[in-house]
Amino acid sequence: MTCGRCGCSITAEIQKNRYIYYHCTGSKGKCEKAYIREELLEDKLGQVVKKIVIDDAKLEWIKEALKASHVDEKAYHDEMIGKLTLRHKKLQQKLDQAYEDKLEGKITEEFWNRKSEQWIEEQSRILSEIQCHQNANKSYFDEGIKILELASKAYFLYQKQEAPEKRKLLNFLLSNCQVIDGTLYPTYRKPFDLLAEGNKTEKWGG
Repeated sequence: MTCGRCGCSITAEIQKNRYIYYHCTGSKGKCEKAYIREELLEDKLGQVVKKIVIDDAKLEWIKEALKASHVDEKAYHDEMIGKLTLRHKKLQQKLDQAYEDKLEGKITEEFWNRKSEQWIEEQSRILSEIQCHQNANKSYFDEGIKILELASKAYFLYQKQEAPEKRKLLNFLLSNCQVIDGTLYPTYRKPFDLLAEGNKTEKWGG
């Protein structure tokens, strides 16, 4: 969290050995320090999390939209895998033919060693690229579903978890949160910014 007035960090301070208050550090100079109790801040952050809740009907609707989008994504990765596999096959044919030529004395040992090393290295790079496309093909949909499921129960998780886990959840959902006179102005990470905006305006078609 940062101060919305000067941009400095928000820090915690214990008063009377029991109450925790948050306020601007004022590290850039004098700043009006509006204190906010930890309990109140925790509740306000909970309301920030609550804005991105998706009900079951919307969750299923978005899942279907993601599945439709995944068709195009999958087609792209499948096409790239096909091209890379063909290139790998052609390199293997070159290796096989060159080896035969070496045995028959048509090419030198030095030429064989140099070209075979080059082609094998290229095959290795191709296999790595294929693996990347295979992983992306699977993770694109899986990660999207995980994000949606998290959004559908984010507020419930926030309420039930201890402070360290709440912090992790907030870091995952938010890139920053400004505080001005006790009011929070959150900056959501993508795609949670769209989800929060959708809940606020009820515009889900886009």
